[in-house]
Amino acid sequence: SYSEHDPAPFRVVLDEDRDDDADQIDPEQIRRAERVRAYLLDCQPWCDGGISQGDAAAKQGFSSSWATDRKQEWESGEWNHLDGVPEPSKVETA
Repeated sequence: SYSEHDPAPFRVVLDEDRDDDADQIDPEQIRRAERVRAYLLDCQPWCDGGISQGDAAAKQGFSSSWATDRKQEWESGEWNHLDGVPEPSKVETA
């Protein structure tokens, strides 16, 4: 039987106690986002002012097929969070 004076075992879980992998920052993801941002700012697919996609990709150490994939991701809105990179819906793509 339960006595109202016996302590009940429980534990308060605070946000800082949680072991959540989503909160972990992956350095590789940060480097990738920085490369994609630099590529997009170099080639500026939203206007005619940038360098070629191939040249912009080469500056980041990648091929033109990598450039095509990143441009498609930008067009689908995947890179909207990058500083200085406009949302594709707000510009006319070149």
